[in-house]
Amino acid sequence: MRKTKHVQARMCQRGIRGEVIDFVLEFGSYSRSKLVVTRQDAEGMLRAIKRQQRQGRMREAPPGYRALKTILDKGGVAIVLKGWDIVTAFNVSTGWGVVR
Repeated sequence: MRKTKHVQARMCQRGIRGEVIDFVLEFGSYSRSKLVVTRQDAEGMLRAIKRQQRQGRMREAPPGYRALKTILDKGGVAIVLKGWDIVTAFNVSTGWGVVR
């Protein structure tokens, strides 16, 4: 995926790091032209990680843990795609339309 200049500017303005975009690309749910990881998705993934840590299956945090915590803090993150380009990214909690 190619990041446009527009998405790079929005990432800086909204405090969305590249690792968060990569996480959303890998684990996000497709909704219209958006890929989304909602707050509920992030909470569920974190619960699963903590459960595995308690059971001794995981000793340290997985690679996407920091991105997941950031998504949770922001209330969810969505990216808008057009072909193979990432057009923009935003926090779901900002009320930018209904993400379904």
